Amino acid sequence: IGKSRLVAELLAGAAPEQVLAVVCDVYESGTPYALFGAVLRILLGRELRAGDGVSADAAAAGLADVVGRRAPALAPWLPLLGAVLGAELPMTPEVATLADEFRRARLERAVTELISALLPGPSVISVDDVHVIDDASAGLLNLLLAEVPSQPWLVVLTEAESGSFTASAQARVTRL
Repeated sequence: IGKSRLVAELLAGAAPEQVLAVVCDVYESGTPYALFGAVLRILLGRELRAGDGVSADAAAAGLADVVGRRAPALAPWLPLLGAVLGAELPMTPEVATLADEFRRARLERAVTELISALLPGPSVISVDDVHVIDDASAGLLNLLLAEVPSQPWLVVLTEAESGSFTASAQARVTRL
């Protein structure tokens, strides 16, 4: 189809530090927030100077430090952020008292706020194979897409099956 070649040309024109490229994995399509676990590991890896990514344990160990430096208002929500990485962090009073019906919304808001703090400048976020995205990541991706108009980001999604991912009405999307 040429979608990969088109995206490769787009990404080649951006500085490497401005590119965040991730791929949805069919084997992780049943793992909640698998896509955003990968996103956070890449961003934390850059902050911790650990290459393009870090293990869940290393990310959890460095998460509190990065949040303290870059997004201190998110410190009460560290256990929620750790869950996205597949790592357990000590419970905070705020998370312990959070009602179950609000947990997902607070987790998603914390992740988008952390991504915003770690990508403050112009960036290209490329998500390949979005047709195999897990349901939890799809919801979080829609929240992130709704934030794009207030951010200096270009988000590029590719899918093999047209229309398999549906962007929310709040997202400004151009489909090629």
